[in-house]
Amino acid sequence: MRDYAGEKVFPPTPPMPSAAQGDWTIPANWDRIEEGMSEEQVVGILGPPTKREEQFLSYVQLFYEGEVEGNGFISGSITLERNQVAAWMTDQPVFNP
Repeated sequence: MRDYAGEKVFPPTPPMPSAAQGDWTIPANWDRIEEGMSEEQVVGILGPPTKREEQFLSYVQLFYEGEVEGNGFISGSITLERNQVAAWMTDQPVFNP
């Protein structure tokens, strides 16, 4: 691609995902999450989420995502209903063995 003066123009480089940090990157910590836990208990085990979204009515979704060495980009989420973990809405990240 060239600009009006005929000079080469390169598209901007997309930002690289940041390296994931925190206790959520430890697979065993996800096994400690149980149905009925509060948001505070989840954050106490996994650390602060990389993103938090309040859904309709009484739902909150906690997202954990980032680049993990040896695993690439991984993500997981936990949905809370009325400030309690709803087990059927937990999506654990898949870590390489």
